[in-house]
Amino acid sequence: MNEKRIFEIRNLKLELESGPLETLKSKIQRFKDSSSIFQPPTSRKSSGFTLVELIIYMALLSAFLLVLTNIFTAVLRVRVDSQSSSSVEQDGRFILARLAYDINRATTDTVPNPTSLNLTISGQTYSYVLNGTNLQLTQPGSLVDSLNGSGSQITSLSFQKIANTGGKEDTIKIQLSLQSSAVAQGATREIRSFSTTVGRRVR
Repeated sequence: MNEKRIFEIRNLKLELESGPLETLKSKIQRFKDSSSIFQPPTSRKSSGFTLVELIIYMALLSAFLLVLTNIFTAVLRVRVDSQSSSSVEQDGRFILARLAYDINRATTDTVPNPTSLNLTISGQTYSYVLNGTNLQLTQPGSLVDSLNGSGSQITSLSFQKIANTGGKEDTIKIQLSLQSSAVAQGATREIRSFSTTVGRRVR
């Protein structure tokens, strides 16, 4: 075999070794590099809230709760004020109506002091006395009732017997002031003054 032939065989062998086989190897390597199967697992970002997001959410929640609290407090204050005004008005009118009713049907009346009134009705004694902030009525049988409710307090009371020149009628002037007992925070007490004059025919 001549040298030329030997050289061609060597070149062919080199081409086989460095040709299709190396090409196949390079293709396999590129496939591995591009395929996710052969890629090492990467860490994914965990789902959740960051610290900044939590702070923002907490701030918004606090503002919302503050608004709700202010609304609730305002509604409660209006409700308490309305109830206080209603209690004072009702108690004042009831006391005057009860006094006028008993004075008109009484046979005698006496005013021992400016805060007490004694009436004789059907031979029985009825006594109106201011005890602290309550106007108490003592009826026959030692029954004691408070004429004003728990929602109001009497701050002042005055019974005044007006002189009767004709001798046919006794006149009693009644003045009282009431204030509300329950007051919402930041509100003022409801205060009402009442006055009336009741005449009783002398029998």
